Amino acid sequence: LSYLIPGLVAMSSMNNSYTWVANALNLNRLYFKTFQVLVQAPIRPSAIMIGEVLAGMVKGLFASGLILIVGIITARDLSITPLFVLTLLLNCFLFANLGVITGMITKSHEDTATYNNFFILPMAFFGGTFFPVDRIPEPLRGVIWVFPLTHTNVAIRQSSIDVSGLVSLGILLLYAIAFFIIGSRLIRNYSE
Repeated sequence: LSYLIPGLVAMSSMNNSYTWVANALNLNRLYFKTFQVLVQAPIRPSAIMIGEVLAGMVKGLFASGLILIVGIITARDLSITPLFVLTLLLNCFLFANLGVITGMITKSHEDTATYNNFFILPMAFFGGTFFPVDRIPEPLRGVIWVFPLTHTNVAIRQSSIDVSGLVSLGILLLYAIAFFIIGSRLIRNYSE
């Protein structure tokens, strides 16, 4: 349980932060047409982006919090360090940004599920959530290290910051910044 709970927290924060934002944005854009009103408001695209991302982060943190409560009750040696909390927040931020990107580029609600099936689901199972990445066959290991969730799982299990934890945090931060910039540009250039 001490290995599994942090991985489940990382996976849950990823899945909920991403899915809630991607689905809501897609539905608001294509079906309810409420996103068009939001874009016409006199606010900057980055402010819209921040609002969408924070909403996704709250949903991801709520789901992760429920798993943490169960983990604290069941796993005796589960430790929640400042690095754990920082990694969890960064993971929610990163995947909420990715949810904005997906919500903005999809052309139908079915496309959102396709992105989930081809990107989010493989990360959940092969990104170190249930078993260590070093147990994956060597040819696939290079691909697995590209996944942001792999780096979340490395950093969230660290008791203190070491070189691998710093590298993983740095990679997560780069993904988060890149996704935020891309999402903000997609909102700024939006016209439908």
